Amino acid sequence: MKYDVVEHAKNYLLDKTGASPDIAIIMGSGVSAVDELLNHVVRMHYITIPSCPVPKVAGHSGQVYFGKAHGLNVIVFEGRVHYYEGYSMDDVTFCTRLIGRTGAKTLLLTNAAGAINTGFSEGQLMFISDHINLMGANPLAGPNDDRWGHRFVDQTCTYDPALRQKLQEAAKYSSVEAVEGV
Repeated sequence: MKYDVVEHAKNYLLDKTGASPDIAIIMGSGVSAVDELLNHVVRMHYITIPSCPVPKVAGHSGQVYFGKAHGLNVIVFEGRVHYYEGYSMDDVTFCTRLIGRTGAKTLLLTNAAGAINTGFSEGQLMFISDHINLMGANPLAGPNDDRWGHRFVDQTCTYDPALRQKLQEAAKYSSVEAVEGV
């Protein structure tokens, strides 16, 4: 991924929103309650963000929402592009790289996925504690650009244990059964 391409998109996004996000969310299929969560919302479509790939999968609207929730600046990307659709890894990682450059320190990702754990129920909320890349492609492949930081990122705590604990507590408080898995 070319650093300057993401910087151009970042500058556009920050100009439109007027502030850096504290928290970013990339929502997967079937999750959409943005208008209920945010106040003072600025909306835009992915197509307006320079070089941003536009989702084509049903349930991925390609809308970006920026607003306030509990005193925090929150940016929400409704949908993402997928490697299985024929997009490149640069396209697949574009939004996460963009979010990182905006200054957001927390990123929440949602998705719908299957599981091999027979103890999990269909539609059950699961917090990811780790992942296994079985795609045959790696988003870190290609020419190195030191402006991105260390090429090989420490993956030991990719999914923050303290944040997962807070999310588990919130789920319990809301009477939502949640599990944790890989």
